Amino acid sequence: MMNATTRSTGRGRPLLALLLGLLALTALLSASPAVAESQTESSPPGRVDAVSVARADGSLTASWDAPTGATKYHITYSSDYGASWSLGAFGHTSTSITIAVDNPETYIVGVRAGNDAGWGAWRNSSTVGPYTPPKPPPPPAPGTPASVGTTRADGTLTASWPAVAHAETYHVTYSSDGKHSWSLAAFDHATTSITISVDNAETYVVGVRAKNMSGAGGWRNSPAAAPFVQPPAAPTGLSVTPGDGHYDIAWSAVAAATGYDIRAKTSGSSTWHSVANSLTGTSHRYTTAQTLDRIAVRASNAGGASAWTEISRSPSNEWLTTVQQFGGASLQMAQSQAQGQSTLAAPASITVTRENSSVDEKLYVSWAAVTGAEGYNLACAADPDDAPFGGWSWWHCGSITSGSTTSFTVDNDGRSGQNNNRNAQDLGWDRAYTV
Repeated sequence: MMNATTRSTGRGRPLLALLLGLLALTALLSASPAVAESQTESSPPGRVDAVSVARADGSLTASWDAPTGATKYHITYSSDYGASWSLGAFGHTSTSITIAVDNPETYIVGVRAGNDAGWGAWRNSSTVGPYTPPKPPPPPAPGTPASVGTTRADGTLTASWPAVAHAETYHVTYSSDGKHSWSLAAFDHATTSITISVDNAETYVVGVRAKNMSGAGGWRNSPAAAPFVQPPAAPTGLSVTPGDGHYDIAWSAVAAATGYDIRAKTSGSSTWHSVANSLTGTSHRYTTAQTLDRIAVRASNAGGASAWTEISRSPSNEWLTTVQQFGGASLQMAQSQAQGQSTLAAPASITVTRENSSVDEKLYVSWAAVTGAEGYNLACAADPDDAPFGGWSWWHCGSITSGSTTSFTVDNDGRSGQNNNRNAQDLGWDRAYTV
């Protein structure tokens, strides 16, 4: 029994030794990483290999590869080639950073890696120049103007056209010989209309094309603009002779007129109605049973129409041409009739001059002296359509016993300050003349 026990014991010792050896090896292997880690963090990381920088509008982005053992980064940047530095970040944990900067400046970025043991050496980027924003793509070339219109005036021609998409300026030319030759009006015109000095007697065509930095569009020509014709002057010498159921209207011929238009107002009406248009003569009989208070004639030609010349019927059924306007009323002057014997001649060459003020007007009246006259009376009448008090109303404007001039003041409603509301017939005047 004892011998058996002793073997048995002798055989177990090698196994125990083997087991203890395995345990020691396992402990050694498990302790190795801790030893390695302790050895790594016991010194700062190495230098960053390279720093690359990309510019953008208002910023730059720096990036780098992480060196072994790095857990954080210190980043600075300089805009004066390293003479001074600004902080980008301290303790930054990623391997890239974006910094707001000025586009026109040149920059250098410096980076160093660190860990709990300290910081590695600095690595600077290459110099990065200013940022230049990319140019937008050029616009497409403009198209052709849809149309070109022209308007003639005395000595000028105005051309206009719709705006063309993408156009920056316009090239404008004109021709007076049927488009065989062209003259330059403008090469870089900024607006869509232009006025050109031209000869009234010539016919013109205007050509326009749009331009921009990419090129020019197609030409568009205007229709031919005919020679300019000056509108005629207003007719003169207008007279009206009433008859039985008709009015005979006459006037003096107007140079360059090709036609005449007539209009009229009936008694008590404020609306004009057409009597005749495009007459070629200088007289016309208007047949009507209505009583007319006003008649007007104008001249016309290819250049347009003149102003209307008007003539009005007075309460004594005489027709007067209205020429003086003030205070919203038309002033008509009855001829100054010489006092005394009825054989005296009527005054002639009546003239009126005006003196304006902010409140009223002063009228100065003069006439040719009448032989044998001992004094003169003056009567006035306001246009019934324009006078605010309404209706024809004659009044005594003044009387003088010597000389052949007088004056009186007219207020804003067109009435004389010397108004006694008597009409021309009451005062004994039977003729009225235009002034």
